[in-house]
Amino acid sequence: MENASRAIIMAGGILMGVIIVSVLVMVFQPIGGVYEEEGLALSIEQLEEYNRQFNTYDRSMYGSELLSLANLVHDYDNRLLIDQEPTGEYYRNNKIIVTVKLHEDTIGDDTVIPSYESIKRESRSKADGCDIERLRQYDMALEKKMNDMVKAGVSKRDDTYQDVKSSVTQLRSTPFKCISAKTKYNKEGRISRMVFEQVKE
Repeated sequence: MENASRAIIMAGGILMGVIIVSVLVMVFQPIGGVYEEEGLALSIEQLEEYNRQFNTYDRSMYGSELLSLANLVHDYDNRLLIDQEPTGEYYRNNKIIVTVKLHEDTIGDDTVIPSYESIKRESRSKADGCDIERLRQYDMALEKKMNDMVKAGVSKRDDTYQDVKSSVTQLRSTPFKCISAKTKYNKEGRISRMVFEQVKE
C-alpha cells in the first residue's frame, strides 16, 4: 500500500512537471514571436532608412549635390569593406553603383587636372557613364590644386588659380538628373544602382 501511494505521488509530480513545462512553452512561444516580429520590423525600418538616404537624390540637382551623393556612396562602400573583402559575395551584392553620363565639355579643363579627359572618355564609352567616384576624385584634385597654389604663394587673382577655381565652379553648378528608370534594387530590396546624366543646357 505504501509503495502504491509513493507511485501515485511520483506520477502526480511528473504530471505537474509536464503541466508546468507545457504552460511555460505556451507562455514563451508568443513572446518569442513578438521579438521575431520586432526584429523583422526593425530590419524593414533599416531598409527604408537605407533607401531613403539615396532616394533623396532621385531628382534634378546641381553638381555640388551630386558630389554629396558621391561622398555618401564612398562612405557606405568604406563601411562595407571594414568586414568584407571587395571580391566577396556580400560586398558585391550590397555595393551601390552610381554612374554619371557627361554630355558637355563645359565641365572641367584638361589643362588644370589631366585626369579629366579620361573621365570624359570613360563617360562616353560606357553605356551608363563613369563611376561617380571618378567625379569625386576629380573634385578633390581641383581642391588640392587650389590649396597647393595658395600654400606656394600664388595669388588668388592669378590666371592659373582662377582657371582651377572656374573648373570647380563649373562642376558644382552643372545640372544633372537621375534617370529613375535605371535605378535598380538587389534581392533584399536595397538600392544597388543609380544613373545620373548631365542636363544639356
